[in-house]
Amino acid sequence: MMGGFKKNLNLKNVMNKNISSCLYSLNEDVISHSINLLETKIKFKPLYTNSHFFLIQFFEKFFAFLPSFVYFNDQYVLYFLPSHKNRLINAKYSAKKTAFFRKFTKKISFINYNEPVKLNLLVLNLFPHIPIHFLEYKIEGTDSNLISIYVFAKECHLKFALGRKGAYIKTINDLMHSSLDQRITLFIRSIGE
Repeated sequence: MMGGFKKNLNLKNVMNKNISSCLYSLNEDVISHSINLLETKIKFKPLYTNSHFFLIQFFEKFFAFLPSFVYFNDQYVLYFLPSHKNRLINAKYSAKKTAFFRKFTKKISFINYNEPVKLNLLVLNLFPHIPIHFLEYKIEGTDSNLISIYVFAKECHLKFALGRKGAYIKTINDLMHSSLDQRITLFIRSIGE
């Protein structure tokens, strides 16, 4: 399974300049790179297809404004919205939101996204349905500098963080690889009860 994963990483060539400035090789002095990777401001690099444009237009038809970014796969559609617009939808247009969700066979999520956003805040916003206790990251010192971000949640919330058969975390990692940086992978960890 890991061989196929690495193959997908090599096919994509997405780099985020802000994240790249936080990485270091094993030969460099770690103290000189005191920037915390999770505090790095990032933004998505959208690559839209006709399906993306359809999803954006459909959203605009319901709510009369455009989302900042859209990502979808065979199970999920993720709409990234400015936080004030997301609050407006939840407060004022909850009936429209319910009707909008019913139009889809996929699971829909509205995610707070104010561009540029710090990486740690983006990761927290990607899991609005569970409380996250803390984040850690590890940089593998290979040629590609792979970044592992560990999301710690209570054991009772793991099934919600992972999604059915791991579909949600796979969707989030596909999003990270295709629209942010191919080197970032999220992992869910338990802190017990």
